[in-house]
Amino acid sequence: MAPKRNRNGSATSLATTAAAAAATRATRSSTTRATRSATHRGSVALKPPVDNPEPRKKKAKTEQETASLQLLDGSKKTVIIEHCKQSGSALFKTKAVEVKNGVEKEAEDVNVVINPKKPRKGCFEIRLINGGDAFVSLVDLKKPFEALDELDVEKVVADIVDKIK
Repeated sequence: MAPKRNRNGSATSLATTAAAAAATRATRSSTTRATRSATHRGSVALKPPVDNPEPRKKKAKTEQETASLQLLDGSKKTVIIEHCKQSGSALFKTKAVEVKNGVEKEAEDVNVVINPKKPRKGCFEIRLINGGDAFVSLVDLKKPFEALDELDVEKVVADIVDKIK
């Protein structure tokens, strides 16, 4: 590549124009980033430490969490369905929703809550909160989730309704 020419007609080297462009170029990230070389040059100053930092604020509870906690406090029996939220597998969620709909249809006096807390990885568990009995407990499932795929939802719903009544 030939060297660029100035307006005067004289040629300048590519290295001098690249060095000049690099010295003046400032991106958004480079203006706020304090690296060792930038602080050594004096172009960026470190922020002074804060004497009394404010503690981090906790997240406000979402409506779903508050609604599920209200259901847990009621006098009705509560069934908790805990299902994994692994990416790429909708099988956990579909089975959980099928069981929830079946139990609510068969027994109206039962609350069914899906994932009131953060679920465990590879877990599908259905349990009664008051008694603590686990109706179905499939833990540490690995892909392709054969045990969950073979689970008969109608039989599980019938077992849950029989144990509750």
